[in-house]
Amino acid sequence: MSAETGAHVLGLGAKADSGTPRKEVILVVGYDGSPPSQQALEKAAELLESRNGWLEVVFVAHTPTPAPFAPEAVAELRQVFDEESAELEAQAASVLIHQQRHWRFQRRDGAVAGQLLAVANELQRRYGQTKDIGIVVGAAAHRLHHVAGSVGAGLVRSGRFPVVVVPAPECTAVASS
Repeated sequence: MSAETGAHVLGLGAKADSGTPRKEVILVVGYDGSPPSQQALEKAAELLESRNGWLEVVFVAHTPTPAPFAPEAVAELRQVFDEESAELEAQAASVLIHQQRHWRFQRRDGAVAGQLLAVANELQRRYGQTKDIGIVVGAAAHRLHHVAGSVGAGLVRSGRFPVVVVPAPECTAVASS
């Protein structure tokens, strides 16, 4: 789903009918500090400019299964991910510093698409039909993801939430020419 299509499904670009209250929007944003994820974070903040709601910024660490590792190695790996998570939260804060928008940051462990869906599902269970929930991710940065399957494609295939896949700037330039 393109950024424009996902935004339309969430009603982010449309003006509200007079007298019709619009639901708050919660955008779950996949963020790992890469340029595509930074673009996704910026786009998510932009999409919320005219709406009430917040950003749920999620870093998903790729932790291997602990079975083949000694307990000390697992503890060290978690420490590394905790440090990386703190750095990414600070980066997200610097991107969002000028936004008058509430946002939260959380770290998850596991498969990226699965964890972003888990966050969206938890939010949906918590708020029911009182909030509109969507997911925003950057486009795949590596050609391998186009063959093996990207996070964005997996989220779109799940069909559970509106998904905005923010294209890389070079993709936008090529598509518009």
